[in-house]
Amino acid sequence: YDYNANNIASPTDEQIIRDNQRDDPNATVRIAWYRGDQTSGELDESEKLGNTETPKNAGAYTLVVTVISATGNYEDSSVRKLVTINKIKPTKDLYNTTSFDDSYEFDGREKEVTIQPNGGVEGLGELSVRYRKSGSSNYIDGKPKDAGTYEVVAVIAEGDNYLASTVPLGTFTITPKPLAVHMFQLDVTQY
Repeated sequence: YDYNANNIASPTDEQIIRDNQRDDPNATVRIAWYRGDQTSGELDESEKLGNTETPKNAGAYTLVVTVISATGNYEDSSVRKLVTINKIKPTKDLYNTTSFDDSYEFDGREKEVTIQPNGGVEGLGELSVRYRKSGSSNYIDGKPKDAGTYEVVAVIAEGDNYLASTVPLGTFTITPKPLAVHMFQLDVTQY
């Protein structure tokens, strides 16, 4: 499974009894989820999820299904299945950025784009914004203030549910400011 911000649904009692073609239709089913790979050995009860809780976040989980005979004519049985929820690559819709213009005139001040996760987004790594001047393969230190065209990217660190990623946000240009040329009245004396 890939992470999708929704809980995994446990199988229903009817599905388990039907799928296992149990001869004891009154058998009861007990379903439990555990964090981590517990497909063999003794179950670590400290890693058991709550009675109604099912996995949601990225990671490995063990589903334990136990079918208990109602009549005693059948042997109770239990199976364990490893279920993994994979981290996914973050997309642009998970966070908000401040809007920025396509072009600014040079004024000596830094231009900044800020970024923050949308409400309700869980497990996204730390967010930062980086800038790269056109024609360069390196990000600049700080925020751009000099004339030039800049690529703006979101740098997202790996989090609980998302992989590390660099996502393009767009570009903007700081255009050079025209120099003002002032002409002064000069007295010219001829010798």
